[in-house]
Amino acid sequence: MLKRLKKFVQAQTLLKDTDSLHIGDLIEIDRTIFSDWALYVGHNEVAHISGIDEDIPNGQAVVEICELTAVAEDHLVRVNNKEVPAKERNVTPLPVNVIMNTVTKLNGKTVPFNLMTRNYEHFVTEWKYGTGWSDQATTAISAMTMFSKPLKDPQRAHNAMLTGITTILESPANSP
Repeated sequence: MLKRLKKFVQAQTLLKDTDSLHIGDLIEIDRTIFSDWALYVGHNEVAHISGIDEDIPNGQAVVEICELTAVAEDHLVRVNNKEVPAKERNVTPLPVNVIMNTVTKLNGKTVPFNLMTRNYEHFVTEWKYGTGWSDQATTAISAMTMFSKPLKDPQRAHNAMLTGITTILESPANSP
């Protein structure tokens, strides 16, 4: 049976909810204009993708295992194992030991990153299900196609999305 998504909460609150949080769970982090993603590995830690020299990776990123509270900062989080999209794709979660072996081997490694074709969501779904996908990227590509000429080159699409996100984040409405 599919589980209903719970509301977003502070990371500390989620970590205390031991009935809802299990090793291998996907954690959605609400970053206001997009969702960041991580995979719970136990002991209050997650595996996630981090920019090498910037908040939003551009071309290359690093897989890191660290505290969920450090990754989430002040942003709200929830468990979202993407059960409906997984069911639509006819995939099931890999065994926890396989998931953990994968993220442990990748910890500290540099990986390719692209907001459209290889983003946070692609990585965590691949770690959990063995195949990666990003509903956010699909939605963004659909929106970009609807409002402009489609960007067929993934790097140009990545750059366009990165510019848009940076513009929004640096707007006066988002300044301290």
